[in-house]
Amino acid sequence: MSFYNKVVLITGASRGIGAATAILFAKEGADVVIVGRNEEKLKEVEEECSIGQETPYYYDIALVLAAHGVRANTVSPGPVETDIFESAGIPEALQNYPGQLPLKKVGKKEEVADLILFLASEKAKSITGSNYITDNGLLLN
Repeated sequence: MSFYNKVVLITGASRGIGAATAILFAKEGADVVIVGRNEEKLKEVEEECSIGQETPYYYDIALVLAAHGVRANTVSPGPVETDIFESAGIPEALQNYPGQLPLKKVGKKEEVADLILFLASEKAKSITGSNYITDNGLLLN
């Protein structure tokens, strides 16, 4: 997929899924704008993306921007292998999930980034105002 001449805004880009998504979009040629809470980690992501920009919700935004040809969707991941649990001081929490999930595994940040990349691509040009859940079946329980 090519994202040349496209601008992509990634929130939560200082780590985990957001960082992986920003890096993937940059590799695909997008002009990436990143937002996150950890300035030090944002700088690391910027370096990896080779970008020098920083700029500071979904149904309403999709409705307003549709008239301008802009699509807006959200992705709601379940448990994903990132440092969020370690940062919260509960690194063992992620180990408990696989047995509770119908697919018997937790997600990988790159899997979520792949979904986000698809939603932003021309292959999803009729998709807007939607929320995508990627949780290995967590909500099925």
